[in-house]
Amino acid sequence: MSTPAVGDFNGDGKQDLAFIVDNVVYIMIGNGFGAFNSGLPTTNALGAISVNPGDFNGDGKQDLLLVNAGTTVSILLGNGNGSFQPAVAYAAGQSPRSVALADFNSDGKIDFAVASDAGINVFLG
Repeated sequence: MSTPAVGDFNGDGKQDLAFIVDNVVYIMIGNGFGAFNSGLPTTNALGAISVNPGDFNGDGKQDLLLVNAGTTVSILLGNGNGSFQPAVAYAAGQSPRSVALADFNSDGKIDFAVASDAGINVFLG
């Protein structure tokens, strides 16, 4: 299992969890009192090693960034109800390992940097 990521994936103002088990992304919807549902499988995450939440398209809905084994990262745009659109992969260098999210160019949009064996690649939002 990947390290869980925290975000409001269904837009109800309560924190939810996202994690990967056996190449499937699961979302556990929080009730706001420390309990979560049993986990809804949302999408295939072949080779994903970590999941990171953020609003990558600026629509106010939480999306997911997956760091994949191999040479890519994937973004799954959130629908705002706890489900996600199919993943779109981006080349990120050989063996991406981790990601950092920030507004690196101060344009008000979230960007991300991916550390890999090839160095660091920055993707501007």
